[in-house]
Amino acid sequence: MKNTWSRLDIEDLGIVRVRINSPYNSFFGMVSELSDSRIIISTYRVLGSDDYYVLALSSEKDVGVYIDDIVKREKYVRRSKIKRLRYHYIDDILVIYGVKSKCEFLGLIEDSGVVLLTPYIFYKGAREYLVLGRRNMLYRYLDNVEKYYGIGHVVWRELSDPEDLVKSILGGSILSIIADRLTEQEVRVLKTAYEGGYFNYPKKSRQTDIGSMLDRSKVTISIHIRKALRKIVSDVIKTIYYTEQGLFSF
Repeated sequence: MKNTWSRLDIEDLGIVRVRINSPYNSFFGMVSELSDSRIIISTYRVLGSDDYYVLALSSEKDVGVYIDDIVKREKYVRRSKIKRLRYHYIDDILVIYGVKSKCEFLGLIEDSGVVLLTPYIFYKGAREYLVLGRRNMLYRYLDNVEKYYGIGHVVWRELSDPEDLVKSILGGSILSIIADRLTEQEVRVLKTAYEGGYFNYPKKSRQTDIGSMLDRSKVTISIHIRKALRKIVSDVIKTIYYTEQGLFSF
């Protein structure tokens, strides 16, 4: 078999961001659409088997309810090739894991000779992800995806700017799950405070200034900032704790 990656020229490589707007035959796509949430997913082929292992994370508390509801629909579970599925909460993060007997999504990637940059996400039913490969293989892959999901459901863009690539990677990382825990008002206050220099040293704005910009009282601004920072710092402290404990603590 010819090694298609021999004499690899970095200029011949490309990275494409793809969005599939239809949750076609996808269990997690349906859950994401019904719960109006973001789900971060990693899927791996089990060597020596046709099965795939799936690990997914979400900060939406109601996702578990929708999982239970969809599991009751046996026809849909069979269509999604789900063999086993479990979930539980670790603090505020929902962890979902299971086994699939087949994964058409990864099958298209493997058959086209490109690489999925994991993890990928479902957001409100749409799948978003990055693929890397030789440009001729990427175009073949995109053609196959459009044929399978329907050309009207597939949107893609090549990422040539490093800044765009970083944004895409961060958007599909665990950081996006942390951001999802913030309320709309908390995000609005934090962004205004950040852009106004509230977190600078020395401060360039005060809570009263932020309140004036958002037509909110100083007390309200203080509450939103404290609640948002508590959520963020909580996740950072947990990460530090897990890191200090080590991956292989006995």
